[in-house]
Amino acid sequence: MEVERLAEGLWRWSVEPGRWSIYAETPRAILLVDPLLPAPGSNDEDRFFEALDRDVARCERPVFVVETSVGRAHDAVRIHDRYRPSRDDAGREEDDRDPDEARD
Repeated sequence: MEVERLAEGLWRWSVEPGRWSIYAETPRAILLVDPLLPAPGSNDEDRFFEALDRDVARCERPVFVVETSVGRAHDAVRIHDRYRPSRDDAGREEDDRDPDEARD
């Protein structure tokens, strides 16, 4: 697995030559764009999820998958199964107000 830091909170990784996946921290979520994961049970998979688990704990944000191409759904399912929100989080009403207005 090849991993490259592009900027603060922005990374890309590849487990196949020429196929890059993106990790991006946004103010509201961690986005994984076209995630192609290492093989289940591999050392690279352990390394990948250890790093992602640390980032999820540090950021305290939900993880969302964005798919722009066909054929990666099985990896999206693996991510969803690992990081789906708890029932308490899923039932929480989202505050869509402007952050400045929310303070009032």
